[in-house]
Amino acid sequence: MNPLDPATRRLLLSVPTSAGKTLLAQLIICTHVATQPGGVCYVTPLRSLGREMRKALSGRLRVLNRELSEDSDLFDILSFSQDSTDVEVTTPERLMHLLRHDADAVMQRFSLFVIDEAHLLAQPGRGFTVEGLLAYLMAEADNPRIVLLSGVLGNAASLASWLDAERPEVLFTSAWRGPRRLHALLNTQPVWEAAVRSPRKSAQWPTRVTVPQVAQLRLRPAEAGPVTKLTTRPEEPLGNLVLKEDSGGKLTKDSGGTPAYKIFAAAASILTHAGSLLMIVSSRTMARDAAKALAGYLPPREPTRELVEFLRERLGDQHPLIACAEHGVAYHHAGLPVDVLDAIEEAVRTEIVLAIVSTSTLTDGVNLPVRTVVIAETRFEGQYPGAQLGAARLMNAIGRAGRAGRESEGWIVLALQKQSELKDFDELRPNDEALEARSTLLAEESLTALADAEELIATTADAVFQLAPDTVVSDFVSYTWFVLTTLQPLWTLFDDPIQMDIVLGKLLAFQQMDPALRQRWLRLAEQVRATYERTSPAQRRRWTAAGTSLGTAARLDAIAGQVVDAVATREGELRQLGAAIPDEAWYWPLNDTILLLAEQQVLARLLAQPEADNCWKFWSTRAKGDKNLIDVSIVDGLTGWINGLDVPALAERILPGLAVEWQLEQTVDAISSTFEHYLAWTVGVLIEQANAGLEEAGLVSRLRPDTAWCIRHGVNTPHALALLNEGVRSRRLAHVIGSEGGC
Repeated sequence: MNPLDPATRRLLLSVPTSAGKTLLAQLIICTHVATQPGGVCYVTPLRSLGREMRKALSGRLRVLNRELSEDSDLFDILSFSQDSTDVEVTTPERLMHLLRHDADAVMQRFSLFVIDEAHLLAQPGRGFTVEGLLAYLMAEADNPRIVLLSGVLGNAASLASWLDAERPEVLFTSAWRGPRRLHALLNTQPVWEAAVRSPRKSAQWPTRVTVPQVAQLRLRPAEAGPVTKLTTRPEEPLGNLVLKEDSGGKLTKDSGGTPAYKIFAAAASILTHAGSLLMIVSSRTMARDAAKALAGYLPPREPTRELVEFLRERLGDQHPLIACAEHGVAYHHAGLPVDVLDAIEEAVRTEIVLAIVSTSTLTDGVNLPVRTVVIAETRFEGQYPGAQLGAARLMNAIGRAGRAGRESEGWIVLALQKQSELKDFDELRPNDEALEARSTLLAEESLTALADAEELIATTADAVFQLAPDTVVSDFVSYTWFVLTTLQPLWTLFDDPIQMDIVLGKLLAFQQMDPALRQRWLRLAEQVRATYERTSPAQRRRWTAAGTSLGTAARLDAIAGQVVDAVATREGELRQLGAAIPDEAWYWPLNDTILLLAEQQVLARLLAQPEADNCWKFWSTRAKGDKNLIDVSIVDGLTGWINGLDVPALAERILPGLAVEWQLEQTVDAISSTFEHYLAWTVGVLIEQANAGLEEAGLVSRLRPDTAWCIRHGVNTPHALALLNEGVRSRRLAHVIGSEGGC
């Protein structure tokens, strides 16, 4: 099978990281747009990976006289409908959003879909979005070409059979990888002969024992071989182990010792002498603290000056990331603004930043040219499963070390909070079973949620509206509703009821589960169908377009209806006063739009939806608990943000009196989670539905359609938005120029 041949309708490319799958994907894309009708949609889980593909494709497409779409970080239907470019680069969530709004337009525009990091269909959280997307494309009557890319599939043959059961040659696989790898185990090692004893004020434990600690590294080639043991200098300990001793000589751990992450950070600083380094940790707090510790071991780094200035403007002088960046260290997690994450990633690629500490946000395919990867992840009770470094993410993290074309060798270091053993090397080589991609519908937590849904269905007719939104069951219900909305007109033509088994049968889950479990999921789908048939056609479409859980979609619909009523009342009052109102659509100014949303309690009601999770929540201290919660006005915060307050000024406005570093961290997190993501999404959906309702009601008033973009970017003029979308990095500069240009 020739991957470049248009006759190859299905292809699964399963090769290790750095083996060239991205390059082959570019060749497939370019060959398709040069020889075939229809465009190409490249789907990637991360915007950073999308930007890499954009950069790589732009020159190739220019030679072919083909166009690449603009980078869009919002679910903007209008810009998509007006876009006639040949290649679109997007995320699974945005593509599903486009399909929910106008599936016909999407399928008419694209004849090839390339899905990168396809193993993510097994990831908790977003996995079912990828699976549902693929199932829909495979069921499409237009039969588009589909290419899946992954470097970490343990059951590639099974997924190839799912793609095309009759043609096993759709699978292309290879074990070749470029740079050689060196595996290492890192742990702390007490220097017992240097232990110091001192008195404690305790009758039971009268003696404190302080033991210097060094770092121990056990090295061997990835393909197995002799193990070499290295230890840092005992006369320069990296920390202390503090114990307490009873009168009988029994020892147990005492407070005051050096946390393991600080010792690991110290060891990592030594490894930076060989080249750039990525350290993977479990939480945002750990990322920040480990980066601060690592920066403390490195000298100031002059090349980071421009990055530091950008971060100062964006985050404020006293944000902890600033001091790290001055020493060539950064940290990376989902609580930082998108443009900050973009700048950090680019600084790593250009080797301006020498070391980066990250949560799992940098494990999914991002091409970072690092020499060494340190895995210092720990798991804890209550941790979200999607944030854990499972086998697939571990392999992707390992794949960041020694990228082909940049390094001849990569080091992968597993940091252990115990004494290392030879069998621990096996953790760095997960087997095919551990790497098997299975549908999230089969996960234990999904089956528990299914049982809860079945129990709820037995007691109420509105069960599908009451499901928790953070479960795969809720995602399955929303997907079923989408399928019904999209395919229902086709079934109606034949006057035949929709057969859920046929419609949903393309899901990977239905290929992997036993018949009894399949019937349980189908019974849930039948409940969705029954609710669907009781719902008006207009509501069906609006609830599909929302992209939320079905319950939240219904509530958003009700809120949008109330907004329409409020706008209608306002327009009627203006007419009675004799105000000059145009005959055609009249778009309200941004401030009036925000004011109306505030008066109708829309922002507060959006934040009360289950999908908001911990958005716009603040605490007086780092000890997060209900007693430390602070009530902060969302209207006050949003208006300050849109009207151009920088982060320090906004932080002081909404969180006066708190320690500056804690004030800044919480404000930055709120900007990222609330403004850049949640409200930009939900306000956009709400205004789109409200404006459609106003048009249907024969009114000329419209809420400002780019409100979501203004919320996302923190500006209040079209000029400022245009500057930011054209690549201007300074929000302050865009805001000043935009204000001078007028609204």
